[in-house]
Amino acid sequence: MKYANNLVTIDVPGQEEKIYSQNYACTDCGISFEELTPRMFSFNNPFGACPECTGIGYLMRIDEDLIIPDKDKTLYDGVKAFGASTMKKGDTMAKMYFESIAKHYGVKIKDVPIKKLPKDFLNKILYGTGDEVIDFEYTSAAGTRKYSTSFEGVIPTLERRHNETKSNGMRSFYEMYMSESPCLACHGARLRKESLSVKIGDLNIKELTDMSIDKIKEYINNIELTPTQAMIDRTDLNKS
Repeated sequence: MKYANNLVTIDVPGQEEKIYSQNYACTDCGISFEELTPRMFSFNNPFGACPECTGIGYLMRIDEDLIIPDKDKTLYDGVKAFGASTMKKGDTMAKMYFESIAKHYGVKIKDVPIKKLPKDFLNKILYGTGDEVIDFEYTSAAGTRKYSTSFEGVIPTLERRHNETKSNGMRSFYEMYMSESPCLACHGARLRKESLSVKIGDLNIKELTDMSIDKIKEYINNIELTPTQAMIDRTDLNKS
């Protein structure tokens, strides 16, 4: 097998061809992971912790209800941390963004409460326009600047600024508008996907440890093993 990247194909006449591998990898999709060790099942260890949330199980994210606490206000004065305090005093980049996007989609925003704006339009303001390009025009004392690009979105912009700032003061400022939300990668399980893909019966380690000791014992005692699995199980017990 050393000449075939640790892979071998068994072709038995009259039966389905099977591929076996000595690698810890799927022969179809190519996903691989290291040999199973205890550290892979600890969220306190970098080898087991979810890389997205570093094993915490949640992330701090901008909270829509905190940046728009009063939906009776308009976009001009109701979006916190994105120029609401200065927008009414004159032209700002935030004002230019909102008005250009409103013009692009044909939505009236002046004197219109946020709660009465079309939901799809508000989502584009908050979460961005994706690949859709918007024509922007910004006028200042230096002149008028025109350009076309997609809009990142209020919430992604604030989260990016929070992640990129080197100022503790600015980081604390953005965190005033953030709340804890479950990690989208591990869904609160705190472990990396490779660790969660290892199962005893139909359950992974997170699902098992959410059960009581009595339930775990009952579950394990009722697992039905194939003859091959039973042989492996006895071998591992003898080793231990």
